[in-house]
Amino acid sequence: VYMLDADYSFALVRNVVRHFVERDDLPPLILVAIAYPGAAASRETYKMNRTRDYTPVYAPDGGYGAEYQKVSGGAGKFRAFIAKELVPYIGRTYRADPADRTIVGHSYGGLFATYILLTEPTLFKRYIIVSPSLWYSNRIAFTMEEQAAASGLRPNTRVFLSVGELEDSAMPGDLTALFKKLTSRGNPNLDLTLRVFE
Repeated sequence: VYMLDADYSFALVRNVVRHFVERDDLPPLILVAIAYPGAAASRETYKMNRTRDYTPVYAPDGGYGAEYQKVSGGAGKFRAFIAKELVPYIGRTYRADPADRTIVGHSYGGLFATYILLTEPTLFKRYIIVSPSLWYSNRIAFTMEEQAAASGLRPNTRVFLSVGELEDSAMPGDLTALFKKLTSRGNPNLDLTLRVFE
């Protein structure tokens, strides 16, 4: 399981995973938490790295503000790092099944996971996408979904999508719209679940 935003979420996820594995409710797994030096102590470092790595295109405004948006649009390079460096390293170093990977991302991390799903879906077998920032760059994720469908891309994967009903006025509607769009493609190999939490 590859998880983003490890700077603040690794300890929580690690403890939840350990709890379920010890009770045989999850198989043993390797938790790969991707973090950044200094991000746990510096909000600026945290925001800069997330903006650079998790956003699929450059956008001059939005997100954390113009200063951070200057580095936006690096998701392609970050995806290549995961695919060409990190995944092979984990495979060489640990007894990891090369075909059994999950990614977990939320907010900008959820946008990044959505980006991978729509551009290189075979990189992961499962996707857990929580409260993705689908509003980013005039809803660029919907354009990417159209491009993926037009190119004949048909992911063979499981996807769990979730959002809080009251997070803001757009996020539940956007995620529901993406779910409906993906479902409408009639791909029997794409196992989709949407959960809007009250």
